[in-house]
Amino acid sequence: MANTYTTNLNLAKPGQGDFNFHTPINNNFDLIDSAYGSVNSVIDDLPDLYIYTDTFNGTTGTTIALPKEVDAVNEYAVKIEAIARTAAIGDIWVEKATDEFVVKCSGGNTADDFNAVLYYLGDISAYGGSIYRRWYVSPDSGITDHSDDTDEGSLAWVIDQIGASPAIIEFPGNHTYVIDDDVDGTANIDHLIFSFQPGAVIQPAAGKSFTVYNSESIVASPKQQIINITNNSTDPLVLTTGGTVHPGWFGCMGDGTTDDATAMQCALDLWKTLGDTGEGGAQFKLAPGANYLINTALTVTFTGDGDPATGAVTRNLDMNGYGATLTSGLSSGIMLTISTTNELIRYLSVRGMRVVGSGSEGGIIKIDGGDPANKEYIYAMSLEDLSSEGFDGNGIHISGNVFETALSRCHLFGSSGNTTGYPILFQKASGTISSIDVRDCITRYGLIGLYAESPVGDIKIYGGTYILAQQYGISVVNGTGCLMSGVHAENNWQSASSHDSEQAGIYLGNRGTIIGCLGTTNEYQSSLARIYSDSSISLINNHVGGDSTHHYFVHGTSGSSVQIVGDGIYDAQSGTSIAMTRFMTYDRDGTYRVTSGTGEDTLESFTIPGGIIGNVGGVKVVAAGTKTGSNGNKTLKFYLGSSFFTFHAAANNTNDWSLEVIFSHFNGQTSQRVMWRGYDGTTLLQGFESWAEDASGDLLMKITGECADAGDSIRKYIWDVKAI
Repeated sequence: MANTYTTNLNLAKPGQGDFNFHTPINNNFDLIDSAYGSVNSVIDDLPDLYIYTDTFNGTTGTTIALPKEVDAVNEYAVKIEAIARTAAIGDIWVEKATDEFVVKCSGGNTADDFNAVLYYLGDISAYGGSIYRRWYVSPDSGITDHSDDTDEGSLAWVIDQIGASPAIIEFPGNHTYVIDDDVDGTANIDHLIFSFQPGAVIQPAAGKSFTVYNSESIVASPKQQIINITNNSTDPLVLTTGGTVHPGWFGCMGDGTTDDATAMQCALDLWKTLGDTGEGGAQFKLAPGANYLINTALTVTFTGDGDPATGAVTRNLDMNGYGATLTSGLSSGIMLTISTTNELIRYLSVRGMRVVGSGSEGGIIKIDGGDPANKEYIYAMSLEDLSSEGFDGNGIHISGNVFETALSRCHLFGSSGNTTGYPILFQKASGTISSIDVRDCITRYGLIGLYAESPVGDIKIYGGTYILAQQYGISVVNGTGCLMSGVHAENNWQSASSHDSEQAGIYLGNRGTIIGCLGTTNEYQSSLARIYSDSSISLINNHVGGDSTHHYFVHGTSGSSVQIVGDGIYDAQSGTSIAMTRFMTYDRDGTYRVTSGTGEDTLESFTIPGGIIGNVGGVKVVAAGTKTGSNGNKTLKFYLGSSFFTFHAAANNTNDWSLEVIFSHFNGQTSQRVMWRGYDGTTLLQGFESWAEDASGDLLMKITGECADAGDSIRKYIWDVKAI
């Protein structure tokens, strides 16, 4: 007859009348015995657990003897829970010994009861855990090499005992664990957790490493040293996948007085190694509040697999320094250089750190994108919230083959003696620098605040202030695709001793647009922008303030175009040749000017570049003033180069006067005409003059006044030159 079976152990129940019942019964005994053995082993692995009930005794404490004495107090744990709270209890704490523990409370309570739950974690001398899977590495000084897996209690021995089961490995504190050979914490299972109590440090021998799965496999404070690099600063810690690298793990003190350069370089090397693995990504995290003194230049060169033919890519690299400071102790060299060799880097960010310069270094941060001939590139890089002060040399220096990069909210203040460096420098050493956004940055001092040398192109500069440079606040030599918007250039040209028309806050060459920018000065910067156009440049609604004498100084080549919209008091380099330049305002002067004595005196003048009108342009001049004194005749003339016309003939009166002159093309031809109209008091005066523009030279136009008697004068109040 067929048997039926129980649910749990699958025990057979012989049917009624089964004469062979002894066989399933014997099998049942075997199953029960096997199950008992498994259950018994689980019970044996459970920690010993005890529960006590007693009464608080204030700060004197209540003493409870251990049922089993231990060799170390971390072999057991106690949890206290108050049963009742009829009186103040305050803080509750436990003072542990190897044979007893004492429960105390700060409230002086002697009335309320508590439960004490005591459980043993396992014998630390056996280094075994319990069901909690926490294992301890022995701090026994007799273990001289923790990479020796035959020495009971060593790190390597514990890893072997654990095998492929998840576990936490604890390093008791205030001890150095020397490893003379490699120790691989991922040999049996990836996800072991290594917990470092304060003062627990691994010290690898030269060329040896301690390997864990990733940074999440390490339980330690970011500022806590866990690796002693005295004997080995080359890959002493290895993470097999991405994660966060903390320089404090390698011994960076961050106290502002200890030289952290060696430990910082060791941490950077690990970040570099993680980056070279490719897709996993890695973060380098400076500790908030730390101040790292760096006396030796730091370098990171990403190499990938070192084979440009594979087109290897390093992705997702982040250096996070928010709240941290790097203090330069360098007497030369660049404090931090990040570069690539035979590698493409995509998504690199450097952010948040503050750098205090020594005033003697050769620069602060350099990013080198390499050479495209070697398939070296940096794409999609972000530098943000970086600040530096008191540095010599360059602040942020970007060179090589770099694309699609943004600088945001970077404040770069060189030392007051920095007269040769650039707070922001874009320099094409090889390859191309293109598609760059600079947003809300501030520079101070240096030779030029932001310098983009030729042929760096397609650079956009939004907002920010560029101040107190020796020369320009911003200089974009080859502005192909350049846009500047909302920029403030202030008090630059500190190397000068007086105003000069070429001393502008901004230099822009070739082609581009400047819109909504401001140039102010109370020193030597004379204008907002110096423009060199051999293509097309637009200047739109820009402004000047302070002691600025004009908006723009313009130089152009034949066939180029400069267009100004909005006010634009303009000066031009002698000999410039611009096919078409349209200004809303050439020149404006509302200051009081007056003749002196007898003879002809200039009341106002302005020079327009040759060829400015051609067959498409037009210029309008408006002037006004008054005549004083009735002692003799007074005459007013308007000059175009060496030719002139008299618009107020000699007359002895004290009338107000005005003049409106229009230069324009005629019937779409290359010949020009001059039409004018004025008033002598209420008398209308007007005329129509033929005139052929000399496109080969500049045109000087001026108004003169001549008095027959020294007691009389002619005064000018208004002078305005506009495009039409």
